[in-house]
Amino acid sequence: MSEYIFKLPDLGEGTVEAEIAEWMVKVGDTVQEEDTICAMLTDKAAVELTAPVSGTVKKVAGEAGETIPVGSPLVVFETSGEAATAPAAPEAPEESPAPVAAATPQPENKQGEADQKPAGGKVKTSPSIRQRAREANIDLNEITGTGPRGRITKADFEAFTANPDKASGARATPTRSRATGQTEIKVIGLRRKIAQRMQQSSQEIPHFAYVEELDITALESLRQELNGAKSEGDATLTLLPFIGLAMRRSLSSSSRL
Repeated sequence: MSEYIFKLPDLGEGTVEAEIAEWMVKVGDTVQEEDTICAMLTDKAAVELTAPVSGTVKKVAGEAGETIPVGSPLVVFETSGEAATAPAAPEAPEESPAPVAAATPQPENKQGEADQKPAGGKVKTSPSIRQRAREANIDLNEITGTGPRGRITKADFEAFTANPDKASGARATPTRSRATGQTEIKVIGLRRKIAQRMQQSSQEIPHFAYVEELDITALESLRQELNGAKSEGDATLTLLPFIGLAMRRSLSSSSRL
């Protein structure tokens, strides 16, 4: 037996690090070559990585939400002597990235692949479908995948959610804290980027409010008079046209100064 160190490949131009979105394997799991092992998030996309060799997972880099640099060890596999003869570093960038979209199944193998269930409860699908399943509290193990090796495609997920009976049976009860009664969800991936940008905006952009009171008693009387004189079928005047007219006159006066 020997070890095969799978390093995080370059997932895109200018990418120097990536965030672990989700692990599809854990230490001790046995995987086959090209089985999906994890999903990684960059600033531009979510990418699924597949196992470059067959073997047993001996070590993983970290938990979901952690960021690791490109070229650092991601997964350590325990393999047979023959499987570990190929060098890991040169081949990782070519073999590891897996397209998020499911491949089209071959007609002659479709039925056999649909019957295959991933060992150990690992479900093969894309990060976008996993996110939709989490938001809808749907257990992906209840869905039969028709893609390669039982992979759940977008069509499989939508067909399952279209059936109210199956969808209601797959809803899971959220885990809540006994102390606070609240459900804590770790913010990772795109949502964390959004939160960081919002915080940065709040810290760097000046925020202010300006309030001034105006007496529009005469304006409101004019508006009601015009609405009372309108013909049947004409639109009812609101305050917006008057505000627009006032702004136009104000801006015209300012431009002449």
